[in-house]
Amino acid sequence: MKKIALLFCLCMFVFMSCDEENDFRKNNSFTIENIAKKYNYKITESKINHQLYTVNNLNELNNLLLSIQNNFKIEKIQAFPNGKKNSSLTSKNSEYGEDPPYTYTTTVYFDNTFPSANVYVTINYNTNQAGEIIAAEVTSGSYGTFFGNTYTQTNVNATLQNGIFVFRITGQFTTSVGVGSFSLTGTNTAYYTGQFNLWRGNAGGSSGWVKQEAQNGTDQTELQDY
Repeated sequence: MKKIALLFCLCMFVFMSCDEENDFRKNNSFTIENIAKKYNYKITESKINHQLYTVNNLNELNNLLLSIQNNFKIEKIQAFPNGKKNSSLTSKNSEYGEDPPYTYTTTVYFDNTFPSANVYVTINYNTNQAGEIIAAEVTSGSYGTFFGNTYTQTNVNATLQNGIFVFRITGQFTTSVGVGSFSLTGTNTAYYTGQFNLWRGNAGGSSGWVKQEAQNGTDQTELQDY
């Protein structure tokens, strides 16, 4: 009888422990789901890759996602370096004498809140003898140290009128965060809107800027009507 009673108590202990663990998991899941919904992140119950940025608890998770969200809410503006035609591009393949399609280049950099990727915006361009831009392209990418986050350029809209180059880049940041046995993945869209021109008559300088902003950025029609 004592063995049966002992076995019964042991079973009850295991059963109650499982219930407590399940309740704890449900409560955690509910809280995590609320956080995921708040910041529009997708939640899974396993770490899907080795590039997750890991936090220790739900408080850290909430603070991290809030910090990332606030980073993209804050409008940032960077000015292009002021210099005559800026840097010259070297030959892509000097062995065969192939020249790059553009002669000059200029770049600005945006430092974002870690772990979000930092972003550069580069303009490559050509000029005529009067020092006016006659052809240009703009591109963006990531640089520096970041983890659990990737930046992808998804669209470019640009126009060149009277030597003034106006553009708008659409970029997407994808963030993966791990907490406990869960992982959350979400995206943030940012726009890089700006303009660039040289001082006419070879005056020896340039002017231009780029603005990083969230999804309520400048509309494409504004660029086309510039």
